[in-house]
Amino acid sequence: PKSSKKKTLPRIQHFLLFRLKTVLRDPHPTFLPSTPRATNQTCTEFGYYQTSDSKQQVFGTGFPIDFFVQQCVDIYGLPGPNTQWTNENYGGLVERGTDILFVNGDIDPWHALSVLQYLSPTVTSIYIHGTAHCANMYPPSPKDLPGLTAARVKIQETISVWLE
Repeated sequence: PKSSKKKTLPRIQHFLLFRLKTVLRDPHPTFLPSTPRATNQTCTEFGYYQTSDSKQQVFGTGFPIDFFVQQCVDIYGLPGPNTQWTNENYGGLVERGTDILFVNGDIDPWHALSVLQYLSPTVTSIYIHGTAHCANMYPPSPKDLPGLTAARVKIQETISVWLE
C-alpha cells in the first residue's frame, strides 16, 4: 500500500514562500524586510544567500542554498548570479568614486560584503561594534551603545566636510 504521508516543506520554507508570494503581489511592501529589488539583486548580481548550510549555526537545515537557487530559477529563470559581471561593472573592491562612507555593524551579516577599512580620504569605512543592519540610521536613543553614538558623530562630521 502507498504511504499516506505527504512530503511537506519545513516551516521556514513555507514562510519564505509566503513572503515571496506577498512581495510579488505588492511592489511596495511596508512590512517585509525583502523587496523584489533586493531579491533581484541577490539572484542576478550578488548571490549572498542567507542559508542554513553551515554546521556552525543554530537555525536547522530548513533553508539550504539549493532552495534559494531554485527560487531564482523560478522567479527569473536564472541559474544564479553573475558575480563576475558585478565585480567588473562595479569595480569589486577597487576604489571607484569619491565621497563614499561604508557604515557596518559587526553583528550585521551583510558586513562581510562591504568595505571595512580606510581606502582614501574620500572613500572610507566606519565599523560599529555591537550593532546590526542600519542601526546608525535609526533615531538616537539613550539606550544606544557608545560606539553607535560615536559613529553617528563621525558620519555627520564626514558628510559635513564633503558638503563644504
